Amino acid sequence: MHQTLVRSIAWARAHKKKFVKYFFVGTSGLILDVGLLYLASDVLLIRPLVALLVTQIIVITYNYLLNKYWSFENRGAHGRQLARYGVVLCFNYLFGEVTMYIGNEVFGVNHLLIRIATVALAVSWNFLLYNYWVYKD
Repeated sequence: MHQTLVRSIAWARAHKKKFVKYFFVGTSGLILDVGLLYLASDVLLIRPLVALLVTQIIVITYNYLLNKYWSFENRGAHGRQLARYGVVLCFNYLFGEVTMYIGNEVFGVNHLLIRIATVALAVSWNFLLYNYWVYKD
C-alpha cells in the first residue's frame, strides 16, 4: 500500500506541469463549450441535442490542437493521433448525448448542468488516454 502511494505521488509530480496545461485547456474548452451551447440553445433556440452536435465541432478542434501542441508538446504526425483522438472523442460524444438525453429529456434536468457534469467526469479518463495513448509516439 505504501509503495503504491509513493509511486502515485511520484507520478503526479512528474506529470504536474502537463496536467496543469491540460486542465487549463479543458477549463477554457468547457467555458467555450457551455458558452456556445448556451448561445445555440438559449439564444438561437436550437434544441439542446442538436445544438450540442453543432457546437462540438469548434470545441473539438480547439481542444485537439491546444492539447497536442501545448499540453502534451507533441509534434508528431496527425494521422494516428487524430484517429486515436477520434476514438476517445466518439466515446465522449456518445456519453454526452446519452447523458443529455436521459438527464434533460427524461428527467428534465437543465441541459447546461448536465453538460458541465459530463465534461467534469471525462477530465480524468481523458488525461490518461491522451498522455498514454493519443499523443504517444
